[in-house]
Amino acid sequence: MINISNLTNDEVDFYNYTLKNVDLLIYSSLNEVSRDYGCGISFIYRFFEKIQVSGLKEYIHRLSFQLGMQATTDQDLQEERTTKDKKIGDSNLKTIEGIGYKLLADYNINNNLNYAMMKEQLSKLEYLCETISDVKNIYRFGLGHSELAIKELFGMLEKFGIDVCQHFKDENIDQFIHNMKPNSVFIVYSFRGMHPYTLKLIKKVHQKKNLHSFLLTANSKTKFAKYFQEIIYINNNVRNLDYLNKPVLISPFNSLVFFNDFIKNIYYLINQKALSEKNEFKQEIEGWRNL
Repeated sequence: MINISNLTNDEVDFYNYTLKNVDLLIYSSLNEVSRDYGCGISFIYRFFEKIQVSGLKEYIHRLSFQLGMQATTDQDLQEERTTKDKKIGDSNLKTIEGIGYKLLADYNINNNLNYAMMKEQLSKLEYLCETISDVKNIYRFGLGHSELAIKELFGMLEKFGIDVCQHFKDENIDQFIHNMKPNSVFIVYSFRGMHPYTLKLIKKVHQKKNLHSFLLTANSKTKFAKYFQEIIYINNNVRNLDYLNKPVLISPFNSLVFFNDFIKNIYYLINQKALSEKNEFKQEIEGWRNL
């Protein structure tokens, strides 16, 4: 967390400005930030010194993770915003070309943000994959986009020989918990981290001992977190959606699937030798390649 307790009022105002404009920081130089905010560069340097960051890249990194996402600080990402990107306006978004251009830009930003978040939480991802590799049973739950995404991940992992049980909202919670075997994995996808039914389920599951529990969410302030051993965060790619002024609609499924593909590949690296001998897995891959 960024400590702002020793900042002046002007510095707190600048901090609040950056909280609301993380995307702008990603694509701007220090000169552009100072010009857009209306201050001198020396003011920003003093600000960085007070909060003990080395510069703009580290500040983006820390600020973004505090917001529940981890922004990339690669110079490549800053260079991707070309002059043409900057000139796309509301009128252009009413054309197919403008919509397509905005979608591609949003996908690219989101993938970079999620990649940076995965790097930041790599030890958690490895622990998840190692745990999945060691247990015999996995119990999963999600609603809406999260339900689709968790099915997508474990649909592939089932090809690796993992026994997976899905809980659905219209099923009996007590029976689901009763059937849970010790030393299993309980994993929940909840993009918003808010649904009352999900909270009801995880509170009851939390009372059961000898489970490895994981939560995937885009909500850094979710009340669900205290009921899980490990919480993994993904980027909320619809956070800044302006559907009135720039009506380009995007799906939270993008962040969920990026995470899924990351997990599949880590799991494969850990278990590559054993998986290469599984006929069902090889048939699945060959089936896609031969289309």
